[in-house]
Amino acid sequence: MTEEDREDYDRFFRKEVYFPNGWNGTFGQGNQIPGASTIPSDPQRGGNGVYTSFADLRPKIKQDPAWSSLESKYQSSFNEATGKWENGAPVFTYHRFWSQVDMATAYAEYHRLIN
Repeated sequence: MTEEDREDYDRFFRKEVYFPNGWNGTFGQGNQIPGASTIPSDPQRGGNGVYTSFADLRPKIKQDPAWSSLESKYQSSFNEATGKWENGAPVFTYHRFWSQVDMATAYAEYHRLIN
């Protein structure tokens, strides 16, 4: 288990998931896409649709126990003008399965070769 600063977690809140005009339907979590909280793309830059956020696209993520902490950290620390976390990025503890498997496999192979 390891703690990591996640400076990239502002992406949950940014409107960066693109839907071309005419794309609509029901997403896997039962919500309508592209949804009501979208922003229009810029036609002068070739856009012909709308943008939504990751959290709006997957609304059940807001039911995660850590969501309120992340949202609070975003509102109090992230500066949208600079794109930086001014009071520290959110910190999450992760279990890194594959790194542990690599070590276990290496030890097993070492045992097989030396024993």
